[in-house]
Amino acid sequence: ACGPVPRLALDATQQAAFESIAMAVLHLMAAHPDRAARQRALAAFTELFEGLDEGSRFKAAKAVVLACPFSNLTGLLIDRVRQWVVRGRAAPPGSPFVGEP
Repeated sequence: ACGPVPRLALDATQQAAFESIAMAVLHLMAAHPDRAARQRALAAFTELFEGLDEGSRFKAAKAVVLACPFSNLTGLLIDRVRQWVVRGRAAPPGSPFVGEP
């Protein structure tokens, strides 16, 4: 059986390049007229972020959320960040977040 997939830790140059790529995908998600293409872009966006270690992921997410010119996508990004936080921490018994992805 395979073990966990190692996550990438980015240096400052890689972080800047990653953030540029993430912003390009966001612009595609906002501008593309085809719903299926936007959904594929969201899946790619999520996969890009999930390939990073936790520190790099949250640093990049912060930069992208702050730079995002699309309010509807900013909300979507914040929801993704919330999911990563919930998934990364054990929810206490009785929490409304128990059982979320």
